[in-house]
Amino acid sequence: MRIELTVSSFAGCYEGAELKDTQTWQAALIDVLKENEIMIDGWQEDSSAFAVKEIDEECLAALALCAAYTEAKKPLPAKLKSVWDEDKIYSKAANSNDSKYKQLLRSVDIFLPGNFPYNFEFADMNEEVMLFGSLDELIDQCLRLKRSAFKDETTVNQVSKMALEALNLYLEMAQLAKTSQLPLFIN
Repeated sequence: MRIELTVSSFAGCYEGAELKDTQTWQAALIDVLKENEIMIDGWQEDSSAFAVKEIDEECLAALALCAAYTEAKKPLPAKLKSVWDEDKIYSKAANSNDSKYKQLLRSVDIFLPGNFPYNFEFADMNEEVMLFGSLDELIDQCLRLKRSAFKDETTVNQVSKMALEALNLYLEMAQLAKTSQLPLFIN
């Protein structure tokens, strides 16, 4: 299955969304974040910036495993299991609040411009609960993983090759989103 990474405003990403509604929703989200001492500036809902890239779901699975195994200082498996998310090392890292790679280990749906240390759930424009993360944290964690796991961009097996492909795409799209001051959607 292919996964889309989209840099866009909510108005541009949610079919039929009215600009006024997305601005009202954004203000409500920012108010809730401020109550929890997370300060973000928001983003331009009337922005026309838009970028979409696709990647195989297996590459994102390889990236999550790479983050978990790197953190555990264990060699990455040579093959991706069909139920990779039941991997013990991955499960331990994904469920840890102390992980250095939280943004990569959890199934974040939307990364927001800003810097905050944890993920949170909030209802999106369609009132569907989504997991949100920080673009700044995502970029920092991608760069940290790249330095740790791929010092010279060398891959040792198919799983590490897929992980590096996903890591480079995440970095590219996250940096574009940050430069554009727009959210990054993972669909």
